Amino acid sequence: MHKKTESENKNNVALELTVKKLESKIDSLEKTINTYQSRNQAMLWYLLSDYGGKSSLLDIQKRFWNNYPKAKGNMKTIQEGNLFLIKNMVSICEKVGATFWLHGGSLIGAIRHQGFIPWDDDVDVGMLREDLNKLITYLETDPSFYIMEAYHDDHTFSRGYQFKSKDENFCCFIDIFPFDYYPFDPNSFDEAYSTERRLLVKDYLQLATKPSPEYVSYHFSKINKQRDGKVLDLLNSHLSKMRYLEESDYVCYSIENYPFQYPLMKKTDLLPCLKIRFEGLVLNMPANFGLYLKGYGDFWQMPPDVDRASHLDYYLPHIGYIEEFLKKERENDEQSTD
Repeated sequence: MHKKTESENKNNVALELTVKKLESKIDSLEKTINTYQSRNQAMLWYLLSDYGGKSSLLDIQKRFWNNYPKAKGNMKTIQEGNLFLIKNMVSICEKVGATFWLHGGSLIGAIRHQGFIPWDDDVDVGMLREDLNKLITYLETDPSFYIMEAYHDDHTFSRGYQFKSKDENFCCFIDIFPFDYYPFDPNSFDEAYSTERRLLVKDYLQLATKPSPEYVSYHFSKINKQRDGKVLDLLNSHLSKMRYLEESDYVCYSIENYPFQYPLMKKTDLLPCLKIRFEGLVLNMPANFGLYLKGYGDFWQMPPDVDRASHLDYYLPHIGYIEEFLKKERENDEQSTD
């Protein structure tokens, strides 16, 4: 028995050394890749420069993105479907007195492309929790749209909210990211947020039973309030510890959102919103959009995910239906204006 334990210990030590060597190699590869990316970026912008002209680097980058081809084919269809949802969400939010603003990739798209990033296949918006609750309540009796609640059933555990058509075959969606109040000392935010977020994920992973995700490739499971009572209780417990509904001058990206490093912001960094053009519409963006997008780095540079859609496999079986759905909507609009 003793010999077996000794042998196991040696194997564990050897395994740890192997893992450390692999981690070191991965770190080295990442540094090499980053170096080549930086060189390629520099070469790209140099080749696009006006060779001694007066254009700044930012001018060159803006010119490049202004001339970047718009989406075509299936991606264009998906974006048109999402634009249909945006128009309806604007109308409903105006009716109920709720405000949303462009978030994440959609905000970058508005700034850089005046609309969708050409390879982006969804829409991201942010809302204060109180406005999201208004929207959810109103849509409970709406005949056409609803808010689907789901969660990521993996180590990134988070709850997501999607504005969707009640026609399940029209599978386009708008991701909504709630922002909560932070009524504590602002200097405590980084530690308090990361600690509570870590505990939330830890408690979730320790749950005895977790339902299988419906969208397996995305580990995304639609919430069923009867089946998922433990999950909902867990979420509400951790949100309550953050006193997320207690009005304050400060707001934060909710701990239940998909993890991303957003700074603590004053409410005035979000509201009142500024206006920006998006595919011919005039939509909201955060008042301090520079602070809001700080975690994305220099988004004028060529991103590593260029021309890679995130959810294309999810959409492809429904492309024909989306096209027919939008065609009928256009026909209905034309008839209503005659």
